[in-house]
Amino acid sequence: MKAITYIYGLIDPRDGLIHYVGRTVQDVERRLITHLSESKWDGALSIGTSKSVWLKELTNAGFSPQIVILGQEEIERGLRGLSELELFWIEKLQAEDHPLKNGWGTSGYGDYIRAKNAQRRSQYPLPPPVSGMTGNEIRIRRERLGLSQYQLAKALGYSNSTVSRWECGSRTPPPGMALLFNRIEESQK
Repeated sequence: MKAITYIYGLIDPRDGLIHYVGRTVQDVERRLITHLSESKWDGALSIGTSKSVWLKELTNAGFSPQIVILGQEEIERGLRGLSELELFWIEKLQAEDHPLKNGWGTSGYGDYIRAKNAQRRSQYPLPPPVSGMTGNEIRIRRERLGLSQYQLAKALGYSNSTVSRWECGSRTPPPGMALLFNRIEESQK
């Protein structure tokens, strides 16, 4: 029996990069909650995967990952291993230097992923940018608020170099930036 499966990415709000790619047939927000609860148990038992160690570190620092749907596909229920679309996104994001915590890069899957994805690089379209704001829009709003890059970075909990990278376009801003700007504007009133 086939089911619609969502391929998703977990984004670290500190750097705006995807750190994990997974798939689920359930609501992605529910899946995020499951990841967070699993990381608490894995960390408590000292058997954490690199994903659960990252999630525990993230939540201990007062942050929560953001989840983005990368695509969907219809696959057989109970499929073991990686799906075609998962493989595509892992390869693509590794090539873009996203620090994935899936573990495939060192476990022998790396060559398999590269070979499989060489056949289908153009098969899947890119999703829209996950931030909703471009670097130029961030710069304009920052300047309108009268803030330096350093001041904005401090207000958002990011480094000055991260804000600079967003504005020059070398990094994609994380989702929800417009909401963060709205909060800053409200606090200045």
